[in-house]
Amino acid sequence: MIDSTNSLIGTASISAMDLRKEPGRFLDRVSYRGESFLIERAGEPKAVLVPVRDYREMKRLKQVSKDRFFGLTKELRQAFKNIKPEKIGAEIEKAIKEVRVAKKSRKV
Repeated sequence: MIDSTNSLIGTASISAMDLRKEPGRFLDRVSYRGESFLIERAGEPKAVLVPVRDYREMKRLKQVSKDRFFGLTKELRQAFKNIKPEKIGAEIEKAIKEVRVAKKSRKV
């Protein structure tokens, strides 16, 4: 049985038992129609069956995000390499206080 009311918007849920009974049916729907399925066991999400192209895109985006994060981290290290940690800590504390004051003034 397919349940289309799960937490992954636009992704139908199927039980592991349904997948076990008719694997070809679901694989065809994934492969030819581009559908995705959230696979559940005892009502708990366990895996997602997605088209290979979607999986490859997810992996690519994950790598791009990772590369970007580490690139930005490297840039920040370079930008702050000549600043003492105490000075950075003081600036962070100052910024936190400014944000808290601004939040308080908006609440009033």
